[in-house]
Amino acid sequence: MRFVFRLFLLLLILTPLALAALVWFSLSPRPAVALQVEASHADIERAKQVLKMNDPRSFPPGTEHTVRMSERDIVLSLNYLVRKLARGAVQASAQADRLELAGTVDLPLISARPYLNIAARIEAENGVPRVSRLRIGSVPVPAFVAAWALERVMQGFNLTQEYRLAGDMI
Repeated sequence: MRFVFRLFLLLLILTPLALAALVWFSLSPRPAVALQVEASHADIERAKQVLKMNDPRSFPPGTEHTVRMSERDIVLSLNYLVRKLARGAVQASAQADRLELAGTVDLPLISARPYLNIAARIEAENGVPRVSRLRIGSVPVPAFVAAWALERVMQGFNLTQEYRLAGDMI
């Protein structure tokens, strides 16, 4: 019985320490993506237009559509969405069957390590996009955990129309 009690006590102490270490290694003192100045009015309008043109709700139910976007349109749209949420920036690099994303969000209340850097690779698998690699700060996230978390985040938050649109597009 003492062994079980000690094991429980050890887990009770180590769990908050492990979570604190996970948060620490997820944050960084430097941004991975340069936080740019505000986007121009034309860029914001282009991002809105791209999101509206590719709104899956405008297509008949049960049909499949291929969305083709230039790398510039992807970057504009993602930066528009990120800026609506927080101060941050996104870079993207698109290949035939793969999209590499890197993003930084500024967390000004955390002075020692104020940047949340995220890097992801989205690959096409049988025509369906899936997260094949995700790194938050210096913490690698397994692909199955990333896919599960992305689905839960999109379902769990009370997202506005534009954020739902981005989730549907992904």
